[in-house]
Amino acid sequence: MDVLAIWSRGFMKLSKKIEDRIFAELLAMNGVPVHHWTVGLHSKHIGVPTLVIHDEDDPVVDLSHLSRIADAFASSSTKVTKGFGHIKILSNKDVLQEAADFVSMKTELTLGEAIA
Repeated sequence: MDVLAIWSRGFMKLSKKIEDRIFAELLAMNGVPVHHWTVGLHSKHIGVPTLVIHDEDDPVVDLSHLSRIADAFASSSTKVTKGFGHIKILSNKDVLQEAADFVSMKTELTLGEAIA
């Protein structure tokens, strides 16, 4: 919810009326209200290690959200990048490789524990 509020009121400077219409459309499309997707509602039930990556040059979502999101998970690691902003972080090959390595390492550990 915080990110959507930042996006609609700050970054995009949308009126409350437009924000409400967007939330209504998201409800119609997804079948659940927007607050259903709040990380804190579901994260404690996810018992797997989680990597939270955020770029310090993100003009949309403040860096303070990194620790708030990471703290919502029982087991998390964080990675701060610089220079990618809000969008380019999603296509940076080094960031993607780090995420893939994290998933691969955690999957191997989990499979190893299951076999042992």
